Amino acid sequence: MYSLTMFSPAALAQLSGKVVAIKIPEIRELLETCSVSYRRPDSVLVEARRATMKDTESPLTTFVTDRHGNLLIESEKKFSKEEIDSGIIILRYPAPICEQQYNEWYVTKKEWEEKYIGNPGEEWASYKTKNAVIKHGLDITPKVIRLLGGENGRAEISAPWGGTMWALDGGLLTKEGSAIAPQILERYFYKFEDKGRNVTLRSDRPL
Repeated sequence: MYSLTMFSPAALAQLSGKVVAIKIPEIRELLETCSVSYRRPDSVLVEARRATMKDTESPLTTFVTDRHGNLLIESEKKFSKEEIDSGIIILRYPAPICEQQYNEWYVTKKEWEEKYIGNPGEEWASYKTKNAVIKHGLDITPKVIRLLGGENGRAEISAPWGGTMWALDGGLLTKEGSAIAPQILERYFYKFEDKGRNVTLRSDRPL
């Protein structure tokens, strides 16, 4: 059974997001000694659409789930007319994370052209990435949650690009200081052993 942990826009604004994960000495030490690597192959498709003026009417809400299936609001983004005019692409993974709820996020037109193939229209369609994505970081364990000042399997951290995000037990804390939710990590990434040029995949998870 999935449950929804909801925050009003006012409550979201009150979240501090002051924990910068990679500035915590113990976290930096773990990143040096216990770092792991994950790869999202370029065969993984994403769905995308071009944002329109209709998207200025209500915020884009990014949802994630923890390893127990609890649905959490990670962020809300309200677009301005100027942002829509400059080119905003909204993305999501094809499979919902909970019933009809998707993990959605956005990129600028420039970021889209750097990382993805195709020209999104106003309707959802599938697209390929230009390259595989490699993420180095730290497997998030209850110990890591405690070091981040969290509890109950989650900690709120500052996102490198601004705002806040959830670091969730079972997910990945990247060396850049962002976090990947456990469900996304399980579905779309392989864990592998990075030995310079000799890379050995160590996961049999389907994509």
